[in-house]
Amino acid sequence: MYPQVFAMLGFRGKGGPGVGIPENSEFDVAGTFRKREVVTEKRVTEIAKIMWNGSIKVWCEEESSHKETTHLESSNGNFARRELVVLEQKEYMDGNVVTKEGSKNDFVHFKNETGEFSTFV
Repeated sequence: MYPQVFAMLGFRGKGGPGVGIPENSEFDVAGTFRKREVVTEKRVTEIAKIMWNGSIKVWCEEESSHKETTHLESSNGNFARRELVVLEQKEYMDGNVVTKEGSKNDFVHFKNETGEFSTFV
């Protein structure tokens, strides 16, 4: 893959192979398109409990997810696709963080006339 494909997929500072961009690169010709889709969701659950002495304990759970999909395709059928998913979960007790967990999955898929390659980054 050429460096401009990595840049169009959103890889900042990682670059591609150490080769120059050919003048007639397939991703420079007319007919190439880029589609980007972003979905963000957040769920918050609060539970309040009145204790025997009249104090109130508040338990809060937060879950958020962010999914970003970028798809490039040239007019000759070659394509590159990246799916980035970020998940985060937090739990609070009376405003103090009790648990904080997160994960990030970054998947890429490339296809051209010589073959296909896909991997988690």
